[in-house]
Parts: sequence; structure tokens; C-alpha cells
Amino acid sequence: MKYSSGPRSLNLKLTLLVIGAVIAFATVYYTQNLVGKLQQREKEIVQLYASGLEFAADPETNNSDLSFIFNNIISRIDFPLILTDNKNQVVSTSGGLGYKNIEHDPKITQKQLKTLLQNKVKELSSTHQPIDVRTPDGKILSRIYFGDSEIIQRLRYYPYLQIIFAILFIAIAYSSFSYIKRSEQSN
Repeated sequence: MKYSSGPRSLNLKLTLLVIGAVIAFATVYYTQNLVGKLQQREKEIVQLYASGLEFAADPETNNSDLSFIFNNIISRIDFPLILTDNKNQVVSTSGGLGYKNIEHDPKITQKQLKTLLQNKVKELSSTHQPIDVRTPDGKILSRIYFGDSEIIQRLRYYPYLQIIFAILFIAIAYSSFSYIKRSEQSN
């Protein structure tokens, strides 16, 4: 049997390369699109939280029961969130009230926690624009800084890992087939 590595073999390799590139780009596009949708959902949750705070700040709603609103909104938050005043200073170091989903050592002092939260505010501001909580007349009461959830962070890197594993698999398969072909030719 005669093996040829001419134009037919080259066309097959180029076709496989093009198909692989299309699959890789489609995977990246799909995953990044999904990440964008999840980020939009999280932004809507923060906006809902801000609307709840605005509702609570309205003097006409003092007699309303707000526990249902805050229990349902706050329980859905699974991403880092910090509430600041209108000068970007952390409102409270009480978990669930001034911040949520910020990991820290529980043994640190309140002052250290406040410093940690202030640094985290700077970090979160580079991720997303804060959501302003306003009074009915438009004055800014506070700002809500938020980051990406763990699932968004994982999804952001998933397609690149998938591409790396696919390239490794293709390289191993190609070298294995080349070795087998050389062995057959030498026999």
C-alpha cells in the first residue's frame, strides 16, 4: 500500500483546523453571551434592591410592612454587594445589612472589616457601575456596589479551558496517528 501526504491530506488537515476554529469561536461566543445575560440579571436584582431601599426611604411608606420585600430580595443575592452612603463610605459592618457575600476572617475587628470593605468597594467599582438609591426628589441617599457571582466567574474562563483541552486532545491524537502511520510504513 502506498501512503500519500499530498494535497488531499493537506485539505483534510485544513478542513479539520477550520472546523475546530469555528467550534472554538462558537463556544467562546455562546459562553460570553451567557455571562452577559447573567450579569444583566444580577444588575436587575441590585436595581430591585435599590428600588426597595427607595421605597423604604419614602416618608409616605412609613407604615408599610417592608420585611417581605427585603427578605425576598436579599435572599436572592448570591454575589458580592456593599451598601455605601452618598460619599461612598461603607454604611454598616453588619453582614446582611451593609454588605453581603464578602468573605473575610470573622476574627478581625470592626475597624479592620470597615477597611476591608472600603477596599472591596474600590475593587467592585471597577467591575460594575454602582446603583444609586435616590429619594423621591432625586437626591442620592446611598450607592450599591456589586460584583459577579461565582457562576459568572467560572463561566468566563470555561470556554478557554475547553479550547485548551481540545487542543491537547487533538495534538495527542495527531501525534498518535502519525506514529502509527510511520510504524506501518516502516513495517
